Amino acid sequence: MAKALAGVRVIRTGIVESLHRASIVVVQGCKILFSCGDTEQLISMRSSAKPFMAIPFVEEGLHFKYGIEEDELCLMMSSHNGEKLHRNKVESILNKGGLTVDDLKCGYHVPYFEWLLSEYVAENNEKKKQLFHNCSGKHAGMLIYAKDKNFGLESYFLRDNLLQKLIQERIRQYIGISSEDNFKVGIDGCGVPNYCISLKKLAMAYQKFGITEETECLRESILKNPYMIAGKERIETEMIEEYQYIAKSGSEGVFCVSIPSQNIGIAVKIEGGNDEAAESMIVEIMVKLGFLPEDTKLNKYRYFSVYTSTGIEAAFYEPFIFEEN
Repeated sequence: MAKALAGVRVIRTGIVESLHRASIVVVQGCKILFSCGDTEQLISMRSSAKPFMAIPFVEEGLHFKYGIEEDELCLMMSSHNGEKLHRNKVESILNKGGLTVDDLKCGYHVPYFEWLLSEYVAENNEKKKQLFHNCSGKHAGMLIYAKDKNFGLESYFLRDNLLQKLIQERIRQYIGISSEDNFKVGIDGCGVPNYCISLKKLAMAYQKFGITEETECLRESILKNPYMIAGKERIETEMIEEYQYIAKSGSEGVFCVSIPSQNIGIAVKIEGGNDEAAESMIVEIMVKLGFLPEDTKLNKYRYFSVYTSTGIEAAFYEPFIFEEN
């Protein structure tokens, strides 16, 4: 049987400047529709874990208890841009839990986009700069949970905190992992524990997320509030708005999609960790398998150019999938 190979070329001056190899898994129910690369090697879920981290929150009914709105629930699963709307909503979540930005332990980072930099620089309060952090919504939800259960606000983000142990165990149960060999725990960029599973398991987790009862309110919050999962100029928001597919990126070249209406889960990992290549690859595989039309509006992420500071095109991203004999 022929083996599929996939990746993204970066073309500059008519030559391949770099090549980003991809591993891909597409599942429908329990059946693998397509796979290539190393699908069994453990990879870090990074931010693709966020929807699963929110499961205990809704299972406990804390969204009802604290009056968390649908868009705020979505923000708890997001990797948002840090736009004013996102920052205001994070503060709203904190206020509902009787918390403040001082309680956040996510730290802060420079915004993804230059057009937000002036707002970031203008914010003189170092604590408030944490609201720009793409994980601040997740941390706000964790803080409410930790306070409600008396798990300790100062240590809510640490691996040994009861909150993090509960989340870890619930993720294992949901994904269906019992062996320690298939589940490793590390630390994410925002300081909370993160989890390593196989790419195949990750695709299966997103397939399950799209259909199970315990995640219904979470996926509805995403589908109804796509701007809160990411924001302006983000592929996740545009894919949800245009096609009602649940899309979630992770750092270091991880990208996942759930198509609830077709019981589909897709997971992509770029070996070198290039996030732009992951976006290019996810659109390529979805077009190839018929989940997106050839003329999809998302082609701006599938084939895209890199420009110089003067606006002159310098390089071009080109995804590929082919069969090797």
